[in-house]
Amino acid sequence: MEPVEPDVMIRQAERLAADLSDQLIPASQRLDDLLTPAECASAGAVYLTGDGDSYHAACATAMAFETIAGLACQPVSALPFLEYRAPWLRPAGGLGTLVIAVSASGGAVSDRCEGVASIITGAPVMVMTGSGPSYGTALYSAAKMIEAAGIFTAGQDLEECSHVERWAYPDDMPVFVIAPPGRSRWRAAGVASTAGELGRRVIAVTPEDDSEITHHACAVLPVSGHPREEFSVLLYHIFASYLSSHLATRFGRKPFQIGRSLPP
Repeated sequence: MEPVEPDVMIRQAERLAADLSDQLIPASQRLDDLLTPAECASAGAVYLTGDGDSYHAACATAMAFETIAGLACQPVSALPFLEYRAPWLRPAGGLGTLVIAVSASGGAVSDRCEGVASIITGAPVMVMTGSGPSYGTALYSAAKMIEAAGIFTAGQDLEECSHVERWAYPDDMPVFVIAPPGRSRWRAAGVASTAGELGRRVIAVTPEDDSEITHHACAVLPVSGHPREEFSVLLYHIFASYLSSHLATRFGRKPFQIGRSLPP
């Protein structure tokens, strides 16, 4: 693997708006070429599958298929889908199943993330937590901390975090609560409150006008606007690229452990 500097994470984040603008129309045209309206109408359920970031994207996208398209949608990572789901897929009620395989290669936000990096530097482990589409955001953000900065980070659902990770040491473990406007926001507030009472370093990733969750936080990464929950994933993951880059720089580490001496 070619050497990669930590600031590649920041360059990716800064390209996001242009990439979305450039790819939206071609992606729509590609979809029209792949599926006819009749084929779309014949789908009774959707599976989204991929590995790594692609699986995280699947988790983040499932709600949009269910609430906007009205289709049952299940994200499954590639190996379990291939070996434990695909062989038994059958049409149900005269409707087929649509399988979408996801694959990916290869300012103010930065300043705030630099401040958060100074607060959490030295933490041996961290937790990213969110529910619904934000569970996908939590998984993705945790992966960035591991891949870029080499810090073990768990991505977890809000409710599961309150049952499992809440019992983990150290007491001051950083806990990121990813809470856009949406259905699980009430639970995010409870998780942030409990984490603060336990002595965790709570970092709130919330709308910029929030006060309910930020009240329990030692640091805040505010997000402008109030997008529909299904589309919040386009905004609420951006901090992860900046933060992982700043942490990697502080530790003198390269993404994916490039340059590390391995034992014979």
